[in-house]
Amino acid sequence: MAAGTEHSVAAATHEAKQPLDISRPPAGILIVDNFLDEAEISDALTQLDRLEQERGDQQTATCPAKRQFLINVPAVADRLRSEIDASLGLVPIEATEGGAPQQEWLPARVMHGPTAEHRDEPQSAAPWAQSLDATRQLDANKEAYRGGYIAIVYLGGDGALVLGSGPAAREVPVVPGRLVAWPNTDFVHSAVGHERRLLGPLAVVPGDRTAPLWLTVIASAVGGSPIFKGIMCAIIAWLIAQLTMGIVFLDDDSKCSSNAAPFGLAIWNLTSFCWKAFIMAYFVIFLKGTEDERKARFHRQVTFYLLVIHWVWIILGLVITINIDISGSHSSCPSGLYWFTVLSIAALYVNMSLMMVPVALEYTKWQALAIGGPIVGACAVVALALATEVPWFGVILVAASTFPTLVILNLVAIDVRKFIFYKAYLLEEIEKLEHKLAKAKQEDEPGSVDEYSRKLADRRAELASLGNSSTRAPREGEVVEAASVGIIPPGGVEVEAPPGRLGLRFETGTGHQVISVSASSPLAGRVSVGDRLVSIRAPGREFYCGSLRTGSDIVAEFRATAGTKRVLTFARDSKRQSLLQAH
Repeated sequence: MAAGTEHSVAAATHEAKQPLDISRPPAGILIVDNFLDEAEISDALTQLDRLEQERGDQQTATCPAKRQFLINVPAVADRLRSEIDASLGLVPIEATEGGAPQQEWLPARVMHGPTAEHRDEPQSAAPWAQSLDATRQLDANKEAYRGGYIAIVYLGGDGALVLGSGPAAREVPVVPGRLVAWPNTDFVHSAVGHERRLLGPLAVVPGDRTAPLWLTVIASAVGGSPIFKGIMCAIIAWLIAQLTMGIVFLDDDSKCSSNAAPFGLAIWNLTSFCWKAFIMAYFVIFLKGTEDERKARFHRQVTFYLLVIHWVWIILGLVITINIDISGSHSSCPSGLYWFTVLSIAALYVNMSLMMVPVALEYTKWQALAIGGPIVGACAVVALALATEVPWFGVILVAASTFPTLVILNLVAIDVRKFIFYKAYLLEEIEKLEHKLAKAKQEDEPGSVDEYSRKLADRRAELASLGNSSTRAPREGEVVEAASVGIIPPGGVEVEAPPGRLGLRFETGTGHQVISVSASSPLAGRVSVGDRLVSIRAPGREFYCGSLRTGSDIVAEFRATAGTKRVLTFARDSKRQSLLQAH
């Protein structure tokens, strides 16, 4: 529930560490500049760019903190082992049966944001293993890997690797081609910066060429954010207290009840504990550590709706509490249980509101929350004070719950509407984006024009995949706005553009698959092929052309920017199946 808190706190509390003297690193730390030459770095980055576009992670609204790939980097594994062995003065143990492990493919990562202090643990299975032999070998030598070296080869990015913690921590800046290796047991490490592209991190057993390089994962966050740890400890202590209070005062449950519910405060605390414990267990088991962004997004949605259900329980607790008169001499409700429940409800309100605000911001703006919240709360306070005899603290608590409750109901209504009337929702979104795009063009804002064009293209492609009847092939010589939808014939489409910046995106309809994409020189951009998505980005001011070929008719989407005009001309040509020219 507090996953986002850890990341933001870590980013906000970073203090610059003393830089490490690269010419005289501490004993055991190996730093080799130009370990990879410019050609190797360029080839590795090209592979990463292609794999990123094929996967499509960078198109998501929230960029994942870590993306992992396998890239082909021949001879790097042997050179890396040799550098570590030579720095330690070791004579390597060569493989006697079948030769040394051949590792032409190594794991590469794209990391976003800071990484908390930790030590590494060898991953339980090798992503490149063709059988269970390599995994069995790892299990047999796991302690050797844990006690070995960790190696990283930087391909690009910014920021630094931080070795150690506290005053003794030292920063190693990210430099393309730089190899950094250190004993895993001697140093905790972390990282700072916006983005880092790297090979590894790899676990290495120095002096043993029979042991393959192994991808690592975080073993334990030994440092982390004290604030985050404090929050988690407080939540756990609070849960234990709720469980204890519910059990201790279970016999007094009927004394702390009202006609608003069939049970009292003791059972409310027990059920609230059970539900929160279930949410935390779901978060730890299914959400924390999920690398697949689609699965993570689904689990976040499930967690959100579990919290929505719990908010109903908070309101029920409020109703029970405000109907109990603890001040009267005839009251038999234990004051300890009563006031503990009041504090629990207040803490729940604060905690839940903090988690609901980021979700609400996806639909609205800070101004709406800042203005709408107090207005709704004030109206609720006045209405409750005039229409009921509820004590003032009860009026304030109930009024405070109305705003987040309305936010939740609004979010649920939006999701239900999208689910039931999805095509109508898309049409409405397209209309809004068209108005925003037209306004951005009038005000001459190229950045906003590109952003709204991209969003409009995505919405129209999604509408086309639902079977929108308006999707059709362009007529001969027709001039249409960028991001219009057309049908690509089986023979393919050739793309041409005059000098300027050209960006094209082809997205197929459901059930179709792209067979190939060819790019004619001097296309200096990037071309990626996926099952349903092909994107071509060609920055610069040269003449670009390329072709897309499919096995059957597909629905495609085109986006182009050429100079200051953003229109596409479609023309039929008997010799060349179809010609698309950007003006």
